[in-house]
Amino acid sequence: MEKIGLGLVIGHRMGAFPDKHPIEARKLLIKQLEKLPINLFILPQEDSPLGAVASLNDAKKYADYFSKNRNSIQGVILSLADFGDEGSLSSILNLADLNVPVFVHAFADDPSAMSIAERKDAFCGKFSLCNNLMQNGVKFTLGENHVESPDSKEFLLDIQNFIATCRVVHGLKHARIGCIGARTPNFKTMRFNEKLLQRNGITVETCDLSSIIKSADSVVKTDTLYKIKNDLFRDKFFKDSSVPETSIDKIVRFSIAIEAWVKENSITTFAIQCWPSLQDAMGIYPCTIMSALSDEGIPAACETDVMGALSMLALQLASTNSSALFDLNNNGSDKNEMVLFHCSNSPKSMMQSCKATCNAMDCKGDRLDSSYSTLEGKLKTGEITMLRVSDSLGDKLHAYCTTADITDKSLSTFGTYGVIKVDRLQELLNYGCSNGFEHHIAINYGDSKKILDEAFNKYLKWDLYVHGKK
Repeated sequence: MEKIGLGLVIGHRMGAFPDKHPIEARKLLIKQLEKLPINLFILPQEDSPLGAVASLNDAKKYADYFSKNRNSIQGVILSLADFGDEGSLSSILNLADLNVPVFVHAFADDPSAMSIAERKDAFCGKFSLCNNLMQNGVKFTLGENHVESPDSKEFLLDIQNFIATCRVVHGLKHARIGCIGARTPNFKTMRFNEKLLQRNGITVETCDLSSIIKSADSVVKTDTLYKIKNDLFRDKFFKDSSVPETSIDKIVRFSIAIEAWVKENSITTFAIQCWPSLQDAMGIYPCTIMSALSDEGIPAACETDVMGALSMLALQLASTNSSALFDLNNNGSDKNEMVLFHCSNSPKSMMQSCKATCNAMDCKGDRLDSSYSTLEGKLKTGEITMLRVSDSLGDKLHAYCTTADITDKSLSTFGTYGVIKVDRLQELLNYGCSNGFEHHIAINYGDSKKILDEAFNKYLKWDLYVHGKK
C-alpha cells in the first residue's frame, strides 16, 4: 500500500515564548515521524528561520508550499510548540485550499520548569487553535491525551490511527470500483446509485461479462504470464485438489483477463456477476480468482455487490489487512451468536483451512463440470470489524459497523463460514433491517471502529452508526 503524505506545521507565539521551543519541537517531531511509513512535507528550514508559523506571512509561505505539493499530501499535523499563533495556524488549510484531515497536537509543559523562560502553555493554546479551526470550517482530529510528548508510545499510536484515517478518506474519495457483468435479475437488493457515488468522488467503471470472457479466450497458453498464473493458482489452491484440468485452465485465463482490465482502468475494488451467467457461458466459478486478488490488495465482491466492494475497500484502507464479504446467516440458541457464510471467495489468508472444490449448490448431473471452483473452509478465530456501506436512503451514503469475535465453533456445511459473537446482536440486526441495509457484510481482522467513525462521520460526511461504541 502506498505511503501517506503528511504535512507538518509547528505553531509558535513570537515574543511571548522562547524561540527555542519551536526549534526543539521541529527536531523531535521529525525524528519521531520518520519512524512511520509516511512521506513528510515540512517547509524547509531556510524558508522559515524558526521552522514554525508565528505570523500570517509564515502561514502564507506554508500555504504556498502545501499548494505546490497538494497532490502528495493526504493529511496535515498542526503541532503547538507553545501557545502558538492560532489565527495564522488555522488559516493555512483554507489559504492552501487543502481539504484533508487535520491532526491537532500540543506539547506538554514540565511542571518543574514553569518560568517565563521555560513554559509553553500549549495546553491552553490548543483550545484557542481548535476554536479558530472551527470558525474557519476546518475539521480536525484529536489524540487520546490533551497534551503529549512526541517521543511517547501514545503519540505514535495517535499518529498511526490518524494515518489510517487519512488512508480511508483519501482512498474512498478517489475510489474506482469495477462492476463486471449485469446484476443477476432476481438480486434486486444489489441495486446501487452510481450518480450518488460519483458525487462522493467514487467512480464506477462497468464492463460486460462477455468482454472479459472474450479476452480470456484469447490468452495463449505458451505465454510467460499464463505459466506464472498457472503455477501460482496450482500452488495456492489446487494442490491435491479434485478440480479438473479444464477448469484450472479456464480459471487461469479468466484471472489474466480480469487483472488486465483492472490494471487498464486503475480499479481499486470490484464486483462481479458470478452466478449463473459465468457458469453458463464459461463453465467456472471465479471464487479462487477473487480470493487471490483480495489477498493482493484488490478487494473482490460477488453478486455485482458494488456497495459491498466499497465496504471491503474501506476496511482494507483502515487496517491494511485483506477484507472479505459474507452473508449474515443463521442463528442458534445464543441470541448473540450468528454465522458468517459464503460459498465462497474468501481470502485464503483469513481461513484456518482452505479446500478448492465444486459449489455444493450447483454440482449435480450435467452441472458438475461447470461448478468449479469455490473455496471450502473455516475462518480463523479472532476479533474482526464488520462494515456495510449502503445507498438505500437515496440521497446520502450511510453505513454501520461493529466488532465481533470469530469463535472456534464448527459447523457441518459447505462453503466458508465462521461462528461469530456480537454484543447485543439482536439490536444490531434490527438496526440493519430498519435502515434498509443489504444481507452482505464486509469483514476484516482487527478493530477499526474508531478509524471508520472519524473518517466517515467527520471527514466524508457519511452517516456511520457504530454499534457498541464506547
